[in-house]
Amino acid sequence: MINQAGIACIANDAARAAISHVLKQTSAWLVLPKFWYVANKTATKLAPGNGALADNSKYNQQIHEQAVHKIILAGEKIAVDIAGEKAKTIFWEEFEKRNTTRSGKIWEGPTDQELEDSCSDEGVSL
Repeated sequence: MINQAGIACIANDAARAAISHVLKQTSAWLVLPKFWYVANKTATKLAPGNGALADNSKYNQQIHEQAVHKIILAGEKIAVDIAGEKAKTIFWEEFEKRNTTRSGKIWEGPTDQELEDSCSDEGVSL
């Protein structure tokens, strides 16, 4: 099962940390762009239902995983758009640091190349 909320939190925190590091800000408000919310809403629509009465017969984990990956890429884009290309490296360092918990990694999804390959096979654009 994909921990979409946890991944979104990690991507958000990593973006904020990268921006703060590059711009040398200790605290600042960050207004998230619309594409952040679109990525999260899209992934939520593709997520499986919860509970005994949930009908998950049409759930496709691979498509949901791709949508959650877009949340991560949206976080990276926010960092780069606000703080420049230098923020990209810091975003991924911060993402990996936050992704490693006592119980293991929250996101162990496919690599960017694996996602691109599987998307092109299915005609899905990232």
